[in-house]
Amino acid sequence: MKSMIRTVFQLIALFLATNAYAQYDIRDIANESSIIVEGKIVEKISFMHSDGYIYTNNRIEVYIEIKNEFQETVIEIVTKGGVWNGINQSWSHDVTIPKNSYGMFFLQPSRLFEDSYNLTKEYYGYINYRNLDNGIIEAIAPGLKSTNIGRDLYNPLREITGSISVMKFTESEQSNIMNIEGFGTDSLCVEYSISNIQIIPVNSFVSSSNYNIDFDIHVKSLTDPFLLYSTELIMEYSSNVLGTNIINNNRMSANLTGDFADYDLTLSDYATNKVKISIVKEANKSAIEINSFRSSLYHATIHVENVNIQDVLSISVDENFELETLVENPSGGIDEIQCNYYNEDIDVNIVSLLTPSITEYNNIVTAGTRTLLIIEGTNFGVNQGDNEVWFKNAWNADIDEWIKPPIGDYKSWSSTKVEVYVPSFGMPIDDNIAGVRGRYYAGSGKFKIYNANGSDSEEKDLSVQYAVANDIFLSQSQPIFLNDENGNGTYTITYSTAFKNKIGINGNKFTDAFERALNTWCTETGLNYIVDPSAYPNGDFDVLVDIDFPTNFGPTASTMTQIYDAECSIEINNGSFNHPETFLADIFKSGNAIVFHDNILGGWDAGPIMNSDLNVEQTLLHELGHLHGLYHTNNIGDLMYYNPTSTSISNLDGAGSFYLQNMSASHNCQSGPYTFASSCTTNTKEEFLENKCSIFYNGSDIVIENSNNIEFIEATIYSTEGILLLSSNVENNRIITLDNFLKDGIYLVVLQSKFGRNSYKLYIAK
Repeated sequence: MKSMIRTVFQLIALFLATNAYAQYDIRDIANESSIIVEGKIVEKISFMHSDGYIYTNNRIEVYIEIKNEFQETVIEIVTKGGVWNGINQSWSHDVTIPKNSYGMFFLQPSRLFEDSYNLTKEYYGYINYRNLDNGIIEAIAPGLKSTNIGRDLYNPLREITGSISVMKFTESEQSNIMNIEGFGTDSLCVEYSISNIQIIPVNSFVSSSNYNIDFDIHVKSLTDPFLLYSTELIMEYSSNVLGTNIINNNRMSANLTGDFADYDLTLSDYATNKVKISIVKEANKSAIEINSFRSSLYHATIHVENVNIQDVLSISVDENFELETLVENPSGGIDEIQCNYYNEDIDVNIVSLLTPSITEYNNIVTAGTRTLLIIEGTNFGVNQGDNEVWFKNAWNADIDEWIKPPIGDYKSWSSTKVEVYVPSFGMPIDDNIAGVRGRYYAGSGKFKIYNANGSDSEEKDLSVQYAVANDIFLSQSQPIFLNDENGNGTYTITYSTAFKNKIGINGNKFTDAFERALNTWCTETGLNYIVDPSAYPNGDFDVLVDIDFPTNFGPTASTMTQIYDAECSIEINNGSFNHPETFLADIFKSGNAIVFHDNILGGWDAGPIMNSDLNVEQTLLHELGHLHGLYHTNNIGDLMYYNPTSTSISNLDGAGSFYLQNMSASHNCQSGPYTFASSCTTNTKEEFLENKCSIFYNGSDIVIENSNNIEFIEATIYSTEGILLLSSNVENNRIITLDNFLKDGIYLVVLQSKFGRNSYKLYIAK
């Protein structure tokens, strides 16, 4: 079958992919699962259960049955949380699978709902497939990252389950098959595709006339899997740009990917304007299985000399190249596939292929505070179009996942400057194929500018200090603040009977551990909650602390928060140059919960705080952060790190809490503003908590005086955004003088003594 390739360089076509293999043994989870399927979430229906929680019924359209024979092409799994009658319940650690998510599901019968299923081992029961029909498919789960699904998933599962049955084609597979003229059900059919076309200057774009044109070639089966023996591709190119006989003139090179290490690749001049790429399995080596997922064949580079890139307007690729594919049959012979198919015409503007370059940006930011990441550089694109800024997800750093802001959070975009709000509730990078777990929080690590047509920018380091609660409304992030729910400026917490009666392995009460954790937050940041153990079950309360089903996997506890549309405007002024701004905000209302997932393997320790997955106080410190609107971070050592080992509230955790509490204390939505705690019932020194300190600006220095003979350990100053500005070790001092470098404005001062921590506001007017 003939097909072809042109480019304004009238060039070529074919494909690669980077294989980031992960060693991941799925045999254990497969053995524990009653059903294993591959499919797509096609419908989500949320409902309120009699226990007062919202659940979501997720309907899976089954494409492949892997374990347990059944005839249904649709099955249902139930997850916690969802939106029902205007109430949005979200759990801090439990799995949420977005609509259109596609992947492999490991399932067990639901404990609550008949004819429904739960994921086996919580997070580990769902392997997400990314970039479906948009290049190579990558399988992602905690501890797993694979671009060879046949080798890393199908083959080990076949050892356990035997045959794997195809229930139906995906939409893209069905579309490809329908476009193949003369395709028959008994035929093998192979598809080749090109991707990742990049133009890379030998030196700089300003002075260079020599370029490398890189591209990748992929192969997949449109029908049954087959063992690839060899493939041969003959491609035509423009001699006006590349000259003739580009192989003999050392103008083209190609390298097989890791999957095809047991094959030989040769390049030759088939004609003066054609090149032949031959790939043949080495003798006595095993053939690679080609299945319905694209496999990376090779990466190719063509060297172009003495060309003015600005004179070349576009690159296009269409069908016009010759293909031949040979396969090994079960008896050891070699057969030729008669149905060779080329997919994906390409037509892009050359300028859009130029690699973005980031030269300057503010590398310390906060998420959810409506402050901007400002990026300067070159080749960002005249307008945003399909270009985007990508961040690393902080929800679970075991899953290497990029996220992006909602479209409404881009404040400006030009070829040299991008301004974007850093999302604490963002979106998957592919709107059609949802991300791994349905939660998208920008975290510390890397960020980049994604170029929809060419090369992405280099990845740059970014420190996201903390993330506070946001939602998405009309394609724009929307802040969420605390409220006065009980008439005392705060919320009322109570305990279920099971939690009241729960005793740890050393005889300590869970309720005592809870109150210690709550008082730690109160001492650190003035966090205000009132505990009323008698309010359950018939009294008025806003937060229930409870015990749930035993589980040996997934989170040890999770926090559920309910978000309501406040329909009210709040002025946000945190010192960012784009502030003040008035913005619609939502609020946390009553009906929240912290739920422990009781553990049947080991006992809970409700004694003094320690670094342990089963220490009640440590677990509750983290969950209380979620309760009042703090999201996960990627900052190892912080309490709000997605998998914390911290036993205390860090400066960054405290800064995020200060920001949210301060903003919540100045609105007039619903029941009115939240208020800071006036006292905390802890064993810290009462004098230190009574604000017996004076902090003032004397015209040249910041002076802090302590009138009660308690010695300071540390003084820390933050902007109202929560950005750390100064940290000074002031051990054994009762009077502190700090050189002032601050501009006029309002700042947060945190003072630490051996008895606790307290916070103050400082106003400077020079």
